[in-house]
Amino acid sequence: MTTDLAGGFALTLAMGIVFNEIGERIPFWNSYVGGGLVLSFLASAYLLAHHGKLGDTKSKTEFKN
Repeated sequence: MTTDLAGGFALTLAMGIVFNEIGERIPFWNSYVGGGLVLSFLASAYLLAHHGKLGDTKSKTEFKN
């Protein structure tokens, strides 16, 4: 994994291209849901929600009372 800004942009772009291509090739997803753009958005939201910034667990905020 890269730690600099340019590497992060490159990784994000590569993942977006892959998810866009997959979304455009699934017939039901492309016709009724919205295609690759929606799949790219949902996949990135899933990765952020379940893996926290692509696996970086140190950046999660903990709320304490």
